[in-house]
Amino acid sequence: MDTAALPAPCQHGAVPDCYAIWKQLADLWLAQPVPEGEEPRTSRQLALVLGVAPQNVSQWKTGSAGKAAAPWHYVMILALDLGLVVVLDPREGARLYRMPEVAAEPPVQE
Repeated sequence: MDTAALPAPCQHGAVPDCYAIWKQLADLWLAQPVPEGEEPRTSRQLALVLGVAPQNVSQWKTGSAGKAAAPWHYVMILALDLGLVVVLDPREGARLYRMPEVAAEPPVQE
């Protein structure tokens, strides 16, 4: 097989861009509507929900200070809270979908 012709996510050493996944999920969480009279959501609130230090939320989005990407279980918790799933697509890498869109498809049989 000519691996040079394969899409980028299929190349040797390719890994999902966890910073981009986390940034997209965190931005979606922060943009969620809040009840009338409440302040908009903040990164500090997200940190409290996840039980992490507030600087982790922003560092996971940027990779600043040499911080590793968000631990996968936090990515999954946030995706669940938003009603999303993370799909690893061999053509396009990690993608987010609303749960009903994926749930409508039958699972792949082994």
